[in-house]
Formats: sequence, C-alpha cells, structure tokens
Amino acid sequence: MRARVALDAMGGDFGPEAAVRAACALSLETDIETILVGDETDLQQLLDREPYDPARVTVRHAASWVSPEEDPLRAMRRKKNSMALAGSMVGEGEADALVTAGSREACLLTLQKYFRRLPGIVPGFGFVFAGSHKRRSENALALLVDVGANDHCRPRDLMAFAAMGAAYVRAVASLERPRVGILASPPGAKSSESLPETLLATLVAAEDFEFVGVVEEPDLFGGLVDVAVCEGRTGRSVMRGIEDRAAEAPPGSDSRTRALWRHRPWARDDGKPQALVERINYGGSPALGFSQVCIHAHRQSQTPALRNAVVQAALLVRGQFPASARQAVAALR
Repeated sequence: MRARVALDAMGGDFGPEAAVRAACALSLETDIETILVGDETDLQQLLDREPYDPARVTVRHAASWVSPEEDPLRAMRRKKNSMALAGSMVGEGEADALVTAGSREACLLTLQKYFRRLPGIVPGFGFVFAGSHKRRSENALALLVDVGANDHCRPRDLMAFAAMGAAYVRAVASLERPRVGILASPPGAKSSESLPETLLATLVAAEDFEFVGVVEEPDLFGGLVDVAVCEGRTGRSVMRGIEDRAAEAPPGSDSRTRALWRHRPWARDDGKPQALVERINYGGSPALGFSQVCIHAHRQSQTPALRNAVVQAALLVRGQFPASARQAVAALR
C-alpha cells in the first residue's frame, strides 16, 4: 500500500531546509511519497542542492505559513497557509497523512476543519516519550494522551483515549497487550479520573490491553504503563515537565554533553542514560480520534526527527491505524 505524506515544510524552528533534506533522504531509502507544502521557489532551490528521486518528492505551493508567534485562529483564516493546505490535501484525498512541526493549536484547528472525526469520539493529542527499558526493547516508547486538545474530559472520553492509545502502541511498538493506566490529576484539581464502576469493569475486562488502574506521574517512567490517559490540562503540564527535565544538563557542560544529557532517575538497567523525549526515534506524536493520520512533530525537530515523523505517518497509514482505533473503541462499548 502506497503512502502519500503531506509535509508542512514551513513549520518548526528549522524551516524548509530540514523538511527538504528529510524528504530527499526518504525518496532514496523508501517508497514513501512526500509532498512538500510551502513556498515553491524556496523549496525548489533547496531541492536543487540535494540528491533525490523526483518520482517520490513533489512540491505544492503555499503562499504563507503559521509562525510560532502568530495567533492560531487568525492564522487559520488564511486558507493558503502551508499547514492548512497540507491538511486540506489529506481531507480531500490528495494525501494520506499530515506531518507538521508547526503550532499545536493551529494543528488542532486544521484537523477539526479538514479531517473527519471518528464517530462519537472526542479527539486528543498524544505525547510520545521514552518508556521503560526494564521489560521492553531498546526503542521502548510510552504514550500520554490527552496533552491539550481537551481541558475537561468525560469518563467515556478517557476510555476512548485508552483504547486508541493502546492501538497506537501496538502499531508502533509491536506490543500485543499494552499496559494502560489513568494518570492522577494534581492535588486539588477537579478531574474525571474517578470512573463509574461499570466503566472501570469494562476497562478491566478489555482484551486488547491490560488496565492497571490510576497511576502517578513517577509510574510513567517505571515500566508500570505503556499508555497513560488524562485530561488535557493535566497532560499538558506533565508533558512540559518531561520536556524541561529532558533539556537540563549539569552547569558548565559543553554543547555535546548538554545534547546527550539525561537524568539518572530514568537510566536503563545497564546504567546508561535514557532519552526522556525520543524525538529522533519517534519523530512526533499522533493526533487520535480522526479518520486520517496526523503526526505532530516538535517545533525543534531537525532532519532526522522529521524523517522519522514521515516514516511513522506512513506506518500508521499502511497499518490502517484509524480503522484499528475505531474498532478498539467500539470493542469497549
């Protein structure tokens, strides 16, 4: 099955250079078709400097793009910005998946406008980070969902996130029966983590994943769960904390040490440091609850991360992930 990925070439801090290099490398290594969406003149000039297969890399012109400082609502009124155009291409069937490193808020607006929602399911954003290496492979991952699409969630929304998150981890990490938990909200915060007994019984009886109950933030790194579900405001806070800790390094460290530094509490069994945020390995995080595929990459993604975001998107397209997610949710009802 072919995979056509619309890559928002103007999103992110490193501009079109990183996107073009990623698309060119993929064209020589895989059969993925990458559609670079952005300023045609700039993109073509960059393409002229790189070796690539023209049968697998094309350009779609967009007159503008969404800058990180721009108000997302105002930006999305411009139908010809690169993110909106890439999203509309997926919605209209010209591409199979969207990859962008642009604003998360603008990305959500794009999906709501151009993608089809899965029936009866509230969409959510996932956040991929390093899972436990105690019982997993070298490239173990974990998924936290939701991280910002919904500040408040109903109990049935958390159930849907559990089913879709487990389907994602099965597809990407090849885990047959992922462990799923509900992440506790901070003390004093109103939350939906107290599910009715009937819904808890449904989660416990699920065949596609193992439900481990309510978990705390430290459990995310100890191998207790592969998927943690929560309301958006809780997930957003935890995500930012993980990213902040992943960026820290000892005072006075040189640039290489800062780039490689990881905290000891998340070390692997062999004592080697483990990446908290696996942007290079996993490329980005999925948008869940839609009939099409979207991977939202971090705004600081460089060529390797964007390359792997496109690979991940193609993997989900070929594995028919949206259909699997829909079936997983239906199995709980």
